[in-house]
Amino acid sequence: MCRIASEHSGVAPIYLHLISEKYALIIERSSTLAQLAKSIHAMSDDYCDLVVKLNNNRYSAKIKKSISFINLRYSEPIKLNDIAIYSNTNPAYLSRKFKQETGQSVIGFLNRTKINKAQNLIKKYR
Repeated sequence: MCRIASEHSGVAPIYLHLISEKYALIIERSSTLAQLAKSIHAMSDDYCDLVVKLNNNRYSAKIKKSISFINLRYSEPIKLNDIAIYSNTNPAYLSRKFKQETGQSVIGFLNRTKINKAQNLIKKYR
């Protein structure tokens, strides 16, 4: 149910697959009801966090596609032109439209995504 609700809220399927796969393994390995209950609570929290972070329903199709590209490839060197090609649009138009819809530049969004991912990794491995 979490997966379906997240999908309806605009989260890209790749993220849904990754989180579903993760919790399928955790639930499969749970040996007590307490572990299972803890896993289910963590799973619902993770799905909710995913929806908050990756909900793209308020954006146009080209901006959704651009955001998905950034979220999937943030660790690679990305240029505005790469995102424009993926989104099948002109770089200048994409830049203007992205700023209009998200309130930030494409490169600003990319950099913020990289910072957020790095912060999450630091928190995870503390």
